[in-house]
Amino acid sequence: DGCGAPYAYDLGPVRCAVCLTRPRAFDRARASCLYDDASRDLILQFKHGDRADLARLFAAWIGRAASDLLADADMVTPVPLHWRRL
Repeated sequence: DGCGAPYAYDLGPVRCAVCLTRPRAFDRARASCLYDDASRDLILQFKHGDRADLARLFAAWIGRAASDLLADADMVTPVPLHWRRL
């Protein structure tokens, strides 16, 4: 748990090495998808290419990825662009 980084198989609610050594200001997080070659273009189109139509797709994905967290969540917030790009 923690950052939500995936493991090859389900280990239950465990934290990755980075989360264990560098605690964050939040308890748990989830991403709608992995940032990799398959998702990079969609993410960049959504964030920088005015593709608001992709919001429904990402909302469905994050709803599925974070379904175990939503009932207990105090807040759901997107990760913004870097402060110099706002």
